[in-house]
Amino acid sequence: MLIHSPDPRYGEFVCEVDGADGTNSILALKPRTATEFTILDPRKPRPAGTTTGKPGWITRIIGINRQKDEIELQDEAGWKLAGVPATWRTGDRVTIAPGSYYTVVNLTRGESRTGSFIGFGSFVPGAGSNAAEPSAAPGPVAAKIVQEGLTGRYSAEWDALHPAFKAIVDRARFAACERQGSKLLGKLTIKSVESEPGPPVGKGTVPIVGTTRYLALVTVSITYTPAGHAQDQLARLQIPLIPYDGRWVRALGQDDVDAYKAGRCP
Repeated sequence: MLIHSPDPRYGEFVCEVDGADGTNSILALKPRTATEFTILDPRKPRPAGTTTGKPGWITRIIGINRQKDEIELQDEAGWKLAGVPATWRTGDRVTIAPGSYYTVVNLTRGESRTGSFIGFGSFVPGAGSNAAEPSAAPGPVAAKIVQEGLTGRYSAEWDALHPAFKAIVDRARFAACERQGSKLLGKLTIKSVESEPGPPVGKGTVPIVGTTRYLALVTVSITYTPAGHAQDQLARLQIPLIPYDGRWVRALGQDDVDAYKAGRCP
């Protein structure tokens, strides 16, 4: 919010700062000089004299809602575009270019679209029930996700989440929680990670996304040897996968969702 002081040239900007560890605090900024600032509304054309400058940062797309022509950017917010090209995918590198209107530039695809800022928390991923079943088999996808978690590739593991779950836990906090869980397990020697034959893909319900026409409940078996042991042991994990943007992505369970929303690790 913007709180005006008695001097209209001054103001105080107040925001909430959310840490990767789940903590939060309030930060307030106030100019100490008589400088006057131009107020810019990212949903409207930029005033004359404020259209110069170059993009200063690069981020990635973490969510696409083609029905609403909206995308969500990592560590940023939602943007409504003048049409989302069919070639754009989650993971693409993008930047925002200033101009008479803001332009979202997809550096991966070499394309750009005029866009307007729709705010933090405004992006709603396309419903899982509207997504078509991917052509790839879900088993190898689930095995790869588990393999990434066991070998410390937590960023890649986070990339495999449906955008609805990325919205409740950012990459840094997800990795921190996964790292914490790995320490509790101790040192393991992984012998094999394989998906098992499971029930056919069918209609189901997952947290946040709701009902989906295609839910794959994949059981992944892990053969491992704990430190100090000679005999192999077997563990099984169930990984729920749902379609998004032409591929299988992971859905989290209700316990995980509740923990992340409460600022805790599952």
